[in-house]
Amino acid sequence: MRSLTASRRLLVGLAGAAAVALTAAAGAQFGQAAGFGDMMTPYFLRRDLQIFAEGLELDDGQAVILESLYWDYEDEHESGKTRMLDRLQSMRDQMQDMERTEILELVFSPFEERSVEWELMRTTFLENVRAILSTEQSERWEEFRRKLRREKELPKGRLSGESINLFHVLHALDLDRTIIQVVQPVLDDYDLALDDAIHRRERLMHESRLAMMHSIRDDQPDAAVSIYLKQIRARIGLRNTNDEYREILVAQLPYEVGPEFEREVLQRAYPRVYRPTAAQRLFAEARKLEGLSPEMLQAIVDLETAYTAELGTVNARLLNLVRDFEPEEAQYRANSFAARSGDARPPRPQDPSRAEFKNRDELGRRYADQLRNLLTPDEFAKLNGSRRFLRRMRQERGDASEALNHAGSSTPGRKSKKRSRGGDGTGGPTTGGR
Repeated sequence: MRSLTASRRLLVGLAGAAAVALTAAAGAQFGQAAGFGDMMTPYFLRRDLQIFAEGLELDDGQAVILESLYWDYEDEHESGKTRMLDRLQSMRDQMQDMERTEILELVFSPFEERSVEWELMRTTFLENVRAILSTEQSERWEEFRRKLRREKELPKGRLSGESINLFHVLHALDLDRTIIQVVQPVLDDYDLALDDAIHRRERLMHESRLAMMHSIRDDQPDAAVSIYLKQIRARIGLRNTNDEYREILVAQLPYEVGPEFEREVLQRAYPRVYRPTAAQRLFAEARKLEGLSPEMLQAIVDLETAYTAELGTVNARLLNLVRDFEPEEAQYRANSFAARSGDARPPRPQDPSRAEFKNRDELGRRYADQLRNLLTPDEFAKLNGSRRFLRRMRQERGDASEALNHAGSSTPGRKSKKRSRGGDGTGGPTTGGR
């Protein structure tokens, strides 16, 4: 009886909390897949007007019309959202004596209608903008739509590598025009392939909204999981498109540009793997130390080169592990939520990258220790980020000392000998002995 009352209170609260509560009630994955949050905000925002104006090269008169079209679109969106929230608010009294299924059916009705209305407003706005274009501008419409989809839809990725925009990376590198011309055929292919993958994901997300709502409303978790898994596959396809063209571009860019491009793409697409490590930052600081001899600087560079080579191998393994595990984890979460109705939950998959990340941390500590041996204690202590390594080194030395003390205490002869060699209890020389 208590669980039924709690469930009714939650569902009654949907009318007041609208999309937020519905998303929580349906589970984060299913609620987002059903688009509850999207319907509460307009698809096009005021800042998007600049994308239209620049992408279509609108003249001043057309820019004024575009703003007018947008105000109408924004007003219509707010009016529709207000109508939906008013309907939800008016349902409070009706919900008090209803069962769970009746409440869900009642609450979902305004969201279903709003979903259709929201999509129609978006389509109508685009049609109205296209109607004000000249013949020359209309010829560039499809090219503009691809760019618009990239700007609006690409950032909605959930998987690592899904939201990267290779055009943005190339633009940020500010490459010479002659270099861009060399890879332009690849960029043209990427433009079309990326748009196809984005469009496929976008179409699936929008078309599955009502189906996802119905599966949640009708308490059919298996149907919701099936829809969600289709969306995951679309996300994987988009991520794979970006990865494929990253590799193609790296191979075709000049040797002095390709590695820099790849490094920038990987850091943006897979930051968990490719963001600079603590050891990398430590080496960068060491190279900036003042007063280093040329021989010492070269020794630091050589050590850093060796670390970078080993790190590259580890990161390559991590990349594959992350790419494989993220979809598996997303599928587990969906199946786990669907099993809440009483079925046994699926076993949680173990993240295989954890052990590899620990290995990478150990690799960094090992090279930081070698760097410490190259520098004087004062030089190493001056490096930003050295404290974390020093703490770890002291901790490890303390653990080793404790182990030696423990071993020595079990053999009186050893204990006495150890104390006679050094006054610090570690078997080393005393400060006075140096």
